[in-house]
Formats: sequence, C-alpha cells, structure tokens
Amino acid sequence: MYFYLAKVILEKKPIERFHELDKRCRDFENATNELKQLSIQLEKDLLSVGGVTELFRRGPEGETSDSNSNETIIIEDVLNQSSTSPVSFKGSFSHVSSRDTTSDEALTAIVISQRERFRIRNVELENENVSLKQQTNIFQNEMDKLRSDNIKLYEKIKFVQNYPV
Repeated sequence: MYFYLAKVILEKKPIERFHELDKRCRDFENATNELKQLSIQLEKDLLSVGGVTELFRRGPEGETSDSNSNETIIIEDVLNQSSTSPVSFKGSFSHVSSRDTTSDEALTAIVISQRERFRIRNVELENENVSLKQQTNIFQNEMDKLRSDNIKLYEKIKFVQNYPV
C-alpha cells in the first residue's frame, strides 16, 4: 500500500511538472509569435519610410553573418578580380539572382537615406559651430573690453593712492 501511494505521488509530480512546462512552452510560443508579428510590422513600417528590409536581417546584434551569404561571394569575386586583372566588374555579378538585385536596390536606398541623414546632421553641426564661434568672438571682445576697463581702473587707483594729501 505504501509503495503504491509513493508511486502515485511520484507519478503525479512529473505529470504536473510536464503540464507546467507544457504551459510555459505554449506561453513562450505565443510570445515568440507575437514578437514575430511585431517584427513584421516594424519591417513594413521601416520599408514604408525607406528602412531596412527583411533581406538584411541577420539575427541578433553582434552575430556574424553567414559565411555563405551572397555579399561574401560578391566581395570575394571583386577581390579576386582586382588582384588578378584590372578588367571591368560586369562579369563578376553574373551569378547574382534577382533577389540579390532587389537587395542591392534596397541597400542602395538605405545608404542614400543614411547619407542624407549624415548630410543634414553635418549641416546642423556646421551651423552650430559657426554659432559657437560667433559667441566665442563676442565673449572675447567683452573680455578684452573688461580687461581694458580693469587696467584703467587700476591706473586711477594707483594715481589716487600716490596723490599727495
């Protein structure tokens, strides 16, 4: 009897544990699906404003890209051609599929938008630099004026101190 009761208790715990883990697994799957949906929505939003497409998603940040990726193949072809002969690069991209062409176009759009953002930021920084230089000149002029006033006051004080009573 005691053996049977212990067996039921032991069997119940793994079953409960299984159900608990199964529930957690389903919760994680639901969370993963929700994150995938949010990721898809984000990609659509980014695409609508000229951002990164799904073609350029590599995985977690900092993870190295796949060594068999088309970009690596293209880079190797370009390096091989440039080291062997200075011919044109038209033939090196003949194996690139239409998906790579669209990814190149998307990459071009990303680079162009990034360049434009950098250009705008550069103009802002140059304007800020000019403004700061003007402020520096104003403060320098004010400091020179105060220095000359200070020297005049010092001379007057010296004159008054040396004036015979």
